[in-house]
Amino acid sequence: MSTDLPAHYSPDLAPLNRIRVETALSRYPIHRLAKKGIIAIDLDGDNEVKWEVTYNSKHGQPGPLAYKLDTLIVNQRIDEMGRPLPELIRIGSLSDICRALGSHTNGGNIADVKRAFLQNAFTAITAKIRGKTKSGKEKWFEIGYTRYSVVFTGETLPNGTEADAVYIILNPPYRDLLNHVELRPLDYDYLKQLAPGAQRFYELLSLQIYGAIAGSRPRAKMLYSD
Repeated sequence: MSTDLPAHYSPDLAPLNRIRVETALSRYPIHRLAKKGIIAIDLDGDNEVKWEVTYNSKHGQPGPLAYKLDTLIVNQRIDEMGRPLPELIRIGSLSDICRALGSHTNGGNIADVKRAFLQNAFTAITAKIRGKTKSGKEKWFEIGYTRYSVVFTGETLPNGTEADAVYIILNPPYRDLLNHVELRPLDYDYLKQLAPGAQRFYELLSLQIYGAIAGSRPRAKMLYSD
């Protein structure tokens, strides 16, 4: 498919609540967007790209809630920290996170959010992918890791203090990748309004559209196979 950009288009037409996300990993799937079932995520492309996601059977495969938690809450906190990123990032209380996701702060929803954190933390990525660094140079990334660890309220942080909220600890290879890859802006308020499937579609299209805008090209193109 291709999208022609209006000749009068200007990125400054209206102020947006932007969130900047990395462009290397976000084009590949990590979460199951369907509400039920198990979906194997194992891509082996003809152009040497490999992408495999495995999950911990105790906590389960990360689904729609874990996806929203990662893309709306965790990514926002990461963006707010700037670069270079610290190892430890405060996310907030489970009650605050529930409200930010549009859920009531009852015991069931809080338990679901906590489980989604554990699903994300224990999901491992094994991949060989191509991405762009902040300088615009293309680079192959060969990775095998979990992205971050999670510390809940009342547990001990790496510095020996007691956690007053939920924190994540960025694992070194993931933190290094986030510090060096290219970023792109997304409309955060629009993201929050979308169901997981529509949100994912917007994220994927934005890679091509933002690239066209940044490169002053009149058309953005994306293959159906992609």
